Amino acid sequence: MIQRIQSLYLFLASVALALLFFLPIYSFDKTEEGISKSVKISVSGKYEKVTDHYVLVKANKPLMIMNMAIGLGLLALIFQYNNRKRQLRITRVMVILEFSLMIFVFSILSRELQADQIDQAQYGIGAFLPTIAVLLTTLAARGIKRDEQLVQSANRIR
Repeated sequence: MIQRIQSLYLFLASVALALLFFLPIYSFDKTEEGISKSVKISVSGKYEKVTDHYVLVKANKPLMIMNMAIGLGLLALIFQYNNRKRQLRITRVMVILEFSLMIFVFSILSRELQADQIDQAQYGIGAFLPTIAVLLTTLAARGIKRDEQLVQSANRIR
């Protein structure tokens, strides 16, 4: 049933993770040999500004694959409505994977900032998207659990 509220939560969580590919997590300015460069870091990698557009300097494939797998897993989870117990169990696993994604993202980013010897970096919108995805997935788990309790109470009445 796609019209359930938890399906909407799961869809929005996967959209939030998909937006991580396009929105920067960190942005900062660095100076090399007297030249100031603007740098943005997203899930897909590290981008430096060349003339008027950003160019990918260093790709981060493991992070991209992990983010894509979790996002696609959330989308696939929408269609597991026939077995609510399994859907709830997988949703809880997805929350744990999203937390591990957050830890992985910020550990890689802190390593990048230390390598470039950057003291100040501005958080981008992408820094908050994994937290939003965790919140939405948790709300979906709550909705799935409520549905399962409703079905169990209806079975007791019969």
